[in-house]
Amino acid sequence: MVVTQVSAQSMTNNGVICAETESKFRVKSPYFPAFAKRARDLGGTFIRESSEWIFDIRESSQVRKALVENYGTDGVEVPSTDVLIDLDKFPWSGSIYAAFGRVVAQRSSRDSRVIIGDGVIIESGGFPSSGGSVKNPAVAERSGTILRIHDVPLVWAHRFHA
Repeated sequence: MVVTQVSAQSMTNNGVICAETESKFRVKSPYFPAFAKRARDLGGTFIRESSEWIFDIRESSQVRKALVENYGTDGVEVPSTDVLIDLDKFPWSGSIYAAFGRVVAQRSSRDSRVIIGDGVIIESGGFPSSGGSVKNPAVAERSGTILRIHDVPLVWAHRFHA
């Protein structure tokens, strides 16, 4: 991934909220494929009605570690910044593009439009009206596409800065 610009700072928890009880560790977070997989590996159960993960309290340190690895925070406010990503330097394939703890763009079917994630805007370029195949839709950016992603944890922005 190539971040082409790091701009002014603010604070973010990247949408992560944690709560502990005597026996459970609860997590609300935006959908992020890598965290969902790790949460299942840690014995987490996703409760659709409340849109949260429930874990055994004894796994809270491992869950917090997974949250930091996937979202850049375990729910604590951390310094953040906006970043620009030049997709000519970081093309991807597939129907979901996820980065910085969030879904950045996704296409549900070959002929559906690309849905841009929360806190993401298209600075330039864009996406064609269709992409991929019927069985394998793809986001498929146009040449010159640059995305601005708001509120990226600063530690990640610096890690991927060109």
